[in-house]
Parts: sequence; structure tokens; C-alpha cells
Amino acid sequence: MTFLESYGSLLVTIAVLLAVEAASRNGNVQLSAVAASLPTGVPLALFLVASKPSTSQATLCEFSDSVVQGAAGTLAFAFAMAAVSRAGLGMSAMLSCGYAAWFATWSLLSFLKTGKDEDKAQ
Repeated sequence: MTFLESYGSLLVTIAVLLAVEAASRNGNVQLSAVAASLPTGVPLALFLVASKPSTSQATLCEFSDSVVQGAAGTLAFAFAMAAVSRAGLGMSAMLSCGYAAWFATWSLLSFLKTGKDEDKAQ
């Protein structure tokens, strides 16, 4: 296992957290949000999946479909968080509603995907 495979995710996470902290200390909330939402995990995960010799095109397609599903959940999280903050509620409610929206979106898309896969099998 290479250094990147072993510690890449940790290094990227630390870099993002440091960028968010630096932007926050300078009072730039927008830059903090941008740094927090950078697509850092997906490219690293893609690299790890694609670099295995046994990875097929079907595996890459399945990975990509799952990333879309996860990104839709993340978008639902962000919309729920924004709606709750506009309603005047604080961080706990924002996180609770955000995760509930993420889970609901993930579950719905999983259900739809399962139904689609069952239709193909018949």
C-alpha cells in the first residue's frame, strides 16, 4: 500500500479543516463554506477504487452512480440546513434536519435503484 493510499484521506481532511479554520478566523464565512464543500473525498476514493488491477468498467460505473446518490443526499442536507437556519433555529436543528434529509434522499434513491435493478433482472 502506497503512502497516498494509507494517509491520503487523512491529509486531505486535515488540509480542508485547516482551510476552513483559516477562512473562519479571517471572518470569511463564504470561503469557509466553499472549502468545506470541496470535492476532496470523491477524487481520492476514485483513485483508490480505480487503481486496483481488478477494477472493471462496471465497477467504475457503480462507483459513479453511488457518488451521484451521495451527492444528491449532500445537496438535500445543504437545502435542509439552509431552510432550518432561515427558520431561526440553531446548529443542532440544522444538523438534525440536514442528516434526516440526507438519509431520506439516500433511502429514496436506494429504493428506486433497487426497483430498477429488479426490473432489469426479470
